[in-house]
Amino acid sequence: MTLHAPRRKGAPLADITVQAVWVCEPHPPAGADPLDWLLLTSLSIDEVAQVEQVVDWYAARWWIEVFFRTYKPGCRVERLQLQTVDRLAPALALYKIVAWRLQYVTLLGRECPEVSCETVFSESEWRGTWPVATGQPPPPTAPTLGEFLRHVAALGGYLNRKHDPPPGIETLWRGLRRVFDFRLVWMTFNTFAFHTSEATCV
Repeated sequence: MTLHAPRRKGAPLADITVQAVWVCEPHPPAGADPLDWLLLTSLSIDEVAQVEQVVDWYAARWWIEVFFRTYKPGCRVERLQLQTVDRLAPALALYKIVAWRLQYVTLLGRECPEVSCETVFSESEWRGTWPVATGQPPPPTAPTLGEFLRHVAALGGYLNRKHDPPPGIETLWRGLRRVFDFRLVWMTFNTFAFHTSEATCV
């Protein structure tokens, strides 16, 4: 179908030709509503693979929205007061990495909670955080990612009640900001302890 551009003064807008993709789910999981999407796209859908690509891209829309919510209000990039492009561009690039890592850690903790937390956290991060978050000395081996993230989220306000859903990005964001401080303290303490021990031996 062709979508006619609205009229406006000055340079007229061009009409846009789009294709429709109807996505329906004839056999949904028990207790779930079936998918029923009507998607309009300017991409070609002459082959099955092209149709599947359109559907895959649309299915990713929620995590894209979460990313930009983390990036804009979370990182507060709209409050940056840098006055030149040369200063603003590196800051925006850095915050994109921060937002991506936060979203990656959140999703990985939900999909693969049994992997070691050292998959995404350094030894200094989890060892420095564990005593503060649990009141116990760090275990000899790294805890699972799911277990460690619950403690990190608790630092950010997560209640961790029996029927609570997995930690969200906002609580993990607040908790991770404290993890970086604990890491610095842990590294400083161990560096100081090492030099003190070395001096004692001498």
